Amino acid sequence: MLRLLIIFTILLACYPNKLFSCTILAISDNEKIVVGNNEDAYPNWHTRVWILTKDDTSKYGRIIFGFADGWAQGGMNEQGLFLDAVVGFKDIEWASVPTKPFYSGNLHEKILETAATIEEAVEIYKKYNCAEFEYGKIFLADRSGKSAILSFQNKELQVSLIENGNQVIGYGNKIANRMLKENSDITIKNFQSVLFSSAQEGSTPTLYTNIYDLIKGNIYIYDFRKNKNYIMLNLNEELMKGNHYYDLDLITQQINKEILTDSKCVHVSQARKSNYEKYLGKYKFDSGEIKEITFKDDNLLSIDGNQKHYKLYPLSDTEFSLKFVNVRIKFNIEIKPKEMTVYSIERDGKTKIKQAKLIEEKK
Repeated sequence: MLRLLIIFTILLACYPNKLFSCTILAISDNEKIVVGNNEDAYPNWHTRVWILTKDDTSKYGRIIFGFADGWAQGGMNEQGLFLDAVVGFKDIEWASVPTKPFYSGNLHEKILETAATIEEAVEIYKKYNCAEFEYGKIFLADRSGKSAILSFQNKELQVSLIENGNQVIGYGNKIANRMLKENSDITIKNFQSVLFSSAQEGSTPTLYTNIYDLIKGNIYIYDFRKNKNYIMLNLNEELMKGNHYYDLDLITQQINKEILTDSKCVHVSQARKSNYEKYLGKYKFDSGEIKEITFKDDNLLSIDGNQKHYKLYPLSDTEFSLKFVNVRIKFNIEIKPKEMTVYSIERDGKTKIKQAKLIEEKK
């Protein structure tokens, strides 16, 4: 389970009575490495998968799983790097380091965009404060056959790395380890059996299961709310279609039809500074919240009340996206005062709309 600095406050509110949410496991030998994941969450959260090609800000194409809000929970890139996480740990000694920045966006998604190996991913984590470590642990695996669990102990990042073996973490830890001792075959059928047996029920049940073949680039997807039959995607084949998404509960109907896109699927492009100047200034929402739109280093930025900076990516002359979440910002400069409308898709698929008026123009 992978928002900014407040993400784990949200997650704890979502899972107040759960010790762990999600299960992740990996098995490898000299020739194969397969990784599996159970995603546990509220049943009304709308599940979605994005296939995103590399662009001006990313090195690698990737497949990302999450909910309708666009916040990446986990996935795999075209180099065979897998990343996901488990939350619910209560004994972690994590504290932010004043000399390190917090990443403005989803750090886990940045890693899938720019890292090819576990070692490269770990170096990125070392550069930033990552609040998800306060209650969670990160699971990494790559095409070399290595897998690693990242956690904090004694306020230091710890990396539990293995080669040619198996690692399990999360809700189904005991069941999965017992079953893998009895049968450690690196097959999709065996993984399916282990993950299904490790599935969670109750108020935050397993919504979907993924199995990744990191060498072949195949992803087997099981939607628990529909049925337990799988659909297989090949990452390279999907990347050839360009940026697109599937709704997991509708994927069998959508896969052979015209591709679907949302604000997360926008191709990053460089826009001219002259297009930005008319939007600059401070905007105030009805709630009293103030956001500043500014320009720096050839980028249009949104600054919130905590002085966090978020890059805006152009969708058109008047619309922009945050990219790492399903949020669109539309400017109306034909009226006075100028207005900014924010459209954000929530995890249940519903769209929330907020409007703000310009209160201070910046020249």
